Amino acid sequence: MGEKIANKIINNISNSKNPPLEDFIYSLGIKHVGKETANILAETFLNIDNLKNASLEALKNINGLGEITSKSVYDYFRDSNNIKILNKLYNKNVIPLQKNFKKDININRELENLKFVFTGTLSNMTRDEASKMVIARGGKVSNSISKNTDYLVVGDEPGSKIDKARKFNVKILNENEFISLLSKGNS
Repeated sequence: MGEKIANKIINNISNSKNPPLEDFIYSLGIKHVGKETANILAETFLNIDNLKNASLEALKNINGLGEITSKSVYDYFRDSNNIKILNKLYNKNVIPLQKNFKKDININRELENLKFVFTGTLSNMTRDEASKMVIARGGKVSNSISKNTDYLVVGDEPGSKIDKARKFNVKILNENEFISLLSKGNS
């Protein structure tokens, strides 16, 4: 029994040296970068080196990142103290897994360039899973409503985004309508 537990601990430590890229980005504690933004960065840049070398302009062009967040990410990777920490992690063999996000070629691209925002708690999926479904179908996901937003998907206990969506005449979908929209695009 003791050897089995020891092997499990060794495996867990070994596995923690190669976290998923989005988890690694989130764990860096970059100001204004939450889990959804970390996922967007991981799916856009695919590995930490690409993200580290991204220009401010490239970051600003990512749908779902505002100007403040883009600048915060850019500045983080230009700070010599942060680079030292990353280098120490690399020297200890802590290397995030490269993202291999592949769009399913069988999925219709009917959401191409449509911008979605999610609010509230979805019951059939997480907001992260819903965002991936939109991105895989060519759509874009943002954290904030603007006049350029096409759809607001509303779950349980939504926030104030509904009022802003109404102000900008953004189409509001409940979760079932969202799933139906995805299904139509897949037929």
